[in-house]
Amino acid sequence: MCPPSDFVAHGSSRFEARGQVLILHSVGPFNAEHILSLAEPFRYWAARLRQDGPWASVNVVTASAMCTPEAIQALRVSAQRSFDLLGRVAMGYVIDLDVEGRRVMEPALRGSCAGIMPLEIFETVDPAVAWAELRIAAARATPDDAPIRA
Repeated sequence: MCPPSDFVAHGSSRFEARGQVLILHSVGPFNAEHILSLAEPFRYWAARLRQDGPWASVNVVTASAMCTPEAIQALRVSAQRSFDLLGRVAMGYVIDLDVEGRRVMEPALRGSCAGIMPLEIFETVDPAVAWAELRIAAARATPDDAPIRA
């Protein structure tokens, strides 16, 4: 994904599942080391969710949405791997308008999933989860050999 680093991880995230939607509660700003530190818990949750079919994630970002370019690249690699190998079919973000860097980071966040899977950004959780559930339903209705891409 990214070469080893001497930098400390910046950012924090915790996970919870709501049906087939994996919700991350994340406090930024973020660097690649933080994104890489999520790989093991992400695989754990993905394995649990994948047992019941396609799943999606929603990342609720508070404090700051700012990410280093290397963090965005790590997000893109994670998106590709989780789509190809772990059954994730969509990625949502919840970033309120007053969160630092929301407008600055929105194009980069969208680019992290471009051509891989659908991504949308919301201001509140409920619409994000509803959208994710629609994407999961669409994936369930699509033959396995025709994945839904962004």
